[in-house]
Amino acid sequence: MDLKTRGVVLKRIPYTDNSIVVQIFTQHAGLVPFLVRGIQKNKAKNAYYQLGQFVEIVFKPKEGGGLCHIKEISIPPDLISHTDISANGIYIQQIRYFYIELLSLCINNEAAHDEDLYIVIQISFQKLHHSNQLANLPMEFIRDLCQVLGYALPPELLDIPREKIHRDERRYRLNRMIDHLKALAFPEKSLKSLYIIDELNEN
Repeated sequence: MDLKTRGVVLKRIPYTDNSIVVQIFTQHAGLVPFLVRGIQKNKAKNAYYQLGQFVEIVFKPKEGGGLCHIKEISIPPDLISHTDISANGIYIQQIRYFYIELLSLCINNEAAHDEDLYIVIQISFQKLHHSNQLANLPMEFIRDLCQVLGYALPPELLDIPREKIHRDERRYRLNRMIDHLKALAFPEKSLKSLYIIDELNEN
């Protein structure tokens, strides 16, 4: 039976010269791998599978796992992100990459059907385009991610000020949160996009 659901693209892996495997964390089926053919010859099709892109798809889930095939795909009108080439837009894109890498490290096939996790992800990405205080958003994201995954943060890290805090304090708090999440979710892996946060904390 076909399933219609929303999801966010977390990984994109070359498969052949003209096909890719994409991992999409979906609202109703968890993390699902898809084989997408004809990707190089169709620029419009390619746009659906950019990292961090939210999509609405129709597919037939496979029992026991394995690569699925997308029958229909679209970008929900309420989740379209417009390109912003300003300095603020650059920071938004950098934070998106940070979010995507964290999610790729934290979410695996066992994270199966967690609709609450999907909702946290969608809201967090939407905040990027509506918040006047970007510097605090990575801390809010890790706090919400830890809560939904069951990785309780120390009480002193749960309350995140709405106003911008000093960069040294922000770096200290964020590093503690990242260390906490890493120890519980991906202890043997490294976070390559951490430099993004260091750059943000200089502002």
